[in-house]
Amino acid sequence: MYGLPKIHKQGTPLRSIVSTINSPTYKLAKYLANYLKDFTGHTSSHILNSGHFIQRISDLRLDPQDLLVSFDVTSLFTKVPTRNSLIIIEQILKDKDKDVGLVSLINKCLTSTAAVLEFQDHLNTQHPDIKFTMEVEANGSLPFLDVLVTRHPNGSIGWSLSLS
Repeated sequence: MYGLPKIHKQGTPLRSIVSTINSPTYKLAKYLANYLKDFTGHTSSHILNSGHFIQRISDLRLDPQDLLVSFDVTSLFTKVPTRNSLIIIEQILKDKDKDVGLVSLINKCLTSTAAVLEFQDHLNTQHPDIKFTMEVEANGSLPFLDVLVTRHPNGSIGWSLSLS
């Protein structure tokens, strides 16, 4: 897990990035993302990246009374309604005469980590002054206190002390 700075935000908070490489659904998610990429980016509101955004606004002209504002969704990934997303994906696949059987695979990918994130959200609603962060294993290892917990290929767990 690592973080990318949100340089456009006050205090430059970090956007958490969790690697799911080698997770149980990684290869399936990679296949589905590749399959679904042809169905994204076809709306007038789609912005690919900063360069694309600059290109889109380069010819805009503002009137003196216009006000520049920006809206951002808090914790967008953890708040996307899975059921609604699946309905939209299924409809897009139907409209393109594609196999809707993939929706159950997409559901598996979306819900395999969602339960953990929902539990973290639940924990963070218990008291306004107590907030939980979450660290996810990376490369089969997870530091906890001064112990490095390691996942072995056979499913067993090993550990080593980290004496700093």
